[in-house]
Amino acid sequence: MSNVIDLVRGWWRKGDSDLTAARLIAASNGPYDTACFHAQRAAENHLKGLLAFAGQPIPFTHNLEEFAHIWSQQTEPTRPLRSAPLITPYESTSPSAGRPISSQV
Repeated sequence: MSNVIDLVRGWWRKGDSDLTAARLIAASNGPYDTACFHAQRAAENHLKGLLAFAGQPIPFTHNLEEFAHIWSQQTEPTRPLRSAPLITPYESTSPSAGRPISSQV
């Protein structure tokens, strides 16, 4: 069990670090796309910690909808992840082309 707890703590540490970065960047003059990136990664890493705690495999994806779907398949989830589909799709700007692209990562 300690290996599972260590894994969960590792994911939550990463999530907390990303959340701290998102808050610092958002409270400053940006860049706000970087704050959004870190906020999404914070959610992703915290969800990976939940899946690890539940003994579920951790998918190789950045798609929050997929994490919500996996979590909803749990026999007794502690709390549904109702809002995840609302935050996965986002607009980004391609650094090379300088034009908006739609992305689900």
